[in-house]
Amino acid sequence: MRLPQLRMISMNFAKLSPLSLPPGAEIRTYAHGDEALWVKLLDENGELGRWNIERAERAFTGPQRVLRESLHFLWYDGAPVATACVQRHDKWPDLPELGWVAVLPSHRGRGFGRIISLAVMHFMRRHGYERCFLRTSDRRLPAIRLYRKLGFTPDLESHPTFPRRWNAVFQKLNERSSDTTLA
Repeated sequence: MRLPQLRMISMNFAKLSPLSLPPGAEIRTYAHGDEALWVKLLDENGELGRWNIERAERAFTGPQRVLRESLHFLWYDGAPVATACVQRHDKWPDLPELGWVAVLPSHRGRGFGRIISLAVMHFMRRHGYERCFLRTSDRRLPAIRLYRKLGFTPDLESHPTFPRRWNAVFQKLNERSSDTTLA
């Protein structure tokens, strides 16, 4: 049986940090034809499965879909290095997902994941949302650390395996789970 990805929830966009870009960095949103750029960043990230245009087109449709206009790209020294977006779910119309956060391996450790995530969260706030959720893998410890710093907290209720799995993640991170009610 395949386990679902872990979930985290951000409960208050009113307290978002301001977006600050280092020299040489810029953020831009989707422009017509950026699907190939998005696919390239997701595929080269190496942690989000294999991507091609057909998979991207499927991601833009259905009950769980990426909003093209929400695609954000972080460019550094004239090259795209990171992306993230909003994913809408028909099941939860008032709770968007911070989705497909990807930073090229050669640019990790520079804070680009934080920047691109914050840019999309600010986008959500401007569009009337007060909170969001995200999904991540148990093994993506640097990403989980980042999401915790951005104010996301573990979702312990959406699946019976979540409390046990979150305990294991916190042990690997050498963190105490005092701000959660882990069983």
